Amino acid sequence: MSRRRRGRPRKDRLQACKKRQGDEDFRPTERQRQIRLALVGPDHPLEWADYPLGVLRARGYITAQQHDAACRYAALYRVALVGTGTALHPAVSNLTGRQFDGPENREEAWLATRALRYREARDLLQAHGRRTRQLVEDISVYERLPGFCLTKRFLRPGERYALERLCAGLDALATLFGRTLQDAA
Repeated sequence: MSRRRRGRPRKDRLQACKKRQGDEDFRPTERQRQIRLALVGPDHPLEWADYPLGVLRARGYITAQQHDAACRYAALYRVALVGTGTALHPAVSNLTGRQFDGPENREEAWLATRALRYREARDLLQAHGRRTRQLVEDISVYERLPGFCLTKRFLRPGERYALERLCAGLDALATLFGRTLQDAA
């Protein structure tokens, strides 16, 4: 006779991971989309409302170079740690210049190079502090919209500090990726 465990019953593992099975995981709910469209405004492309980096860029919190650097970091993260980039947001996959669908694109040397570049970028962010690396990964990789984007008031001191850390990390990534592109040319 088995005893029932106390507490809330666990979800089935397949049900918990069901959201990861397609491109739907990059499409926000209708309420999230309305909030993001209100944050982006009519002057900017609607595609920017689909991911937090676009919202930050539309609100003027980050520059185009910082946006591109964060998208590159997200692409490297997914390729290096997951081994595939099939779940990349279109803005991220346009920057990588390579499609990840076919087996011919998963060459060992190419994956090893991407893993090395990811480790360089991760170490650079870690040198700027754990909080900086965590902020960049939360926003670019995990696509979590920061709380200071949800209001139209002045930033509190903690939010201002988080934005400064984010911008410092993205500036460092932009410098690193700019140097990497110059070395490759």
